[in-house]
Parts: sequence; C-alpha cells; structure tokens
Amino acid sequence: MARRIGIESFLVLTIGLVLGLFGPFGTFEMAPAVRIAFWMGYTLLGYAIFRPMIVVGRWVSEALSLPPIIGVGLALVLAAVPLTFMIALLFAGFDVAKALRWDGLPMLYFDVWLIGFLINGFFTLAFRDKEIAAAPPVVDLPARPAQTEIEAVPDTPRFTDRLPMGFGPLLALKGEDHYVRAIGETRDELLLLRLRDAMAELGDAEGQSVHRSWWVARAAVASVQREGRNATLILSNGTEVPVARDAVAQLRKAGWLN
Repeated sequence: MARRIGIESFLVLTIGLVLGLFGPFGTFEMAPAVRIAFWMGYTLLGYAIFRPMIVVGRWVSEALSLPPIIGVGLALVLAAVPLTFMIALLFAGFDVAKALRWDGLPMLYFDVWLIGFLINGFFTLAFRDKEIAAAPPVVDLPARPAQTEIEAVPDTPRFTDRLPMGFGPLLALKGEDHYVRAIGETRDELLLLRLRDAMAELGDAEGQSVHRSWWVARAAVASVQREGRNATLILSNGTEVPVARDAVAQLRKAGWLN
C-alpha cells in the first residue's frame, strides 16, 4: 500500500506540473514559477484530502451494500468543500469573511470537484489496467476432496502460490479497492488481485460469496449472529463478516444459516 501511495503521489505531482504549465481556470496570468508551485502544491493537498475520503466512501458503500460509485461520488462532493475553501482563502488574502463572500466560490468549487473527479477516474483506469496485466489467466482446475478439518479447506496451487510460506489455511477473502486481502487463522496478506479473479483461482473450493466484498470458506465459519434482517458470520479466528441481504436466502438454502 505504501508503494501504491508513493506512485499516486508522484502522478499527482506530475499532473500538478502539467496544470502549472498550461494554467487553466484563470491561473495563466500568474508568474510561471508561482503558477507551477501553486498547482503542484494544491494538487498534492487535494490528494491528501480526496484519497482518505474516497477510501471512506468505498467503506460506506460496502457496509450499506451500495454500488461503489455512490460512496465515491459522495466522497468527491464532500472532499471538494475544504479544498475549495483553502484555495479561496489564498485568493482572498487569507481573509475568511472575504473568502466566504467571494462571488466566484461556486465556480471554484465546480473546478475543484471536476479536477478531483478526473484524477480519481485516471487512477481507477490506470491501476485497473495494471491489475489486469498482472493477473495470470484463469484456468479450470480439478476439485479437491473436502475434508472436515479447517486445515483442509480446498484451494488450488495457483492461489496458494500467491501466499507466503507458513500462511496456513485460508479462511476468507476480502476485496479492498483493487486488492484482495487473504485472511488466515493468525495473519492476513494483501495481494494485487481483484476479488472475482481470486475466487476464480480457488476453483471448486468449498466456500461462498457472502457479500460483494467477501468470500468465506465453509469450514471457517464458527458461528452466526443475527440482528433483525442482518446476519454476520463469525470466523474461527474471530473475524466478523457481514452477509449481504440478497445472499441470505442462498446461504440458508446451502445450510449456512438457520
């Protein structure tokens, strides 16, 4: 993840440099050095604001079982507010009242939101392409016989090869943005792989997709908590996995839920 953030920060600074050279949104009249410093500084500041907000937006979408675009869209709308105010404050000579009364504030907000939207879209496409290129082709693998012990949760050699030595039995997979987190009894590992590709590599492993962001091994489920219409799976290592409402009927039919 640190490497990913480093790459994103470098790209943001590069985008800021390009914007500084062209001077969009009425900034071309600035002195070149000031204009470049302005755009590089504010794109980096924008990244520091937008990045965590987008992560939170994805978490909200996951928790509420909403399409990710809703959470990310809301995050972009909210993240543009503080950055807009900071830029307006600079233009107003750090006079808060003047910045808030500035007639150009709505248009500035739109410009900030638009740049954030475009940069986020660029990152989504760029890292998705990298992820597809890095993922090996999916092939059908023969099923392995199910066993009663959790150590015998079926897997395939291809997915096992992605995990470090001594990882132990695979309990669950959790999709996190462009990554998947493999969860074991005592440790977890973050892999550059989409959740659906990871599930495809598991082949006929005895498990179930219980949520848009979760796959769980059947043998890993220790108990089930019910609260109204909501259900949560408790794994053998204590991990709590939410069950999507549209998956409840399927899990009940499969005997996972009473």
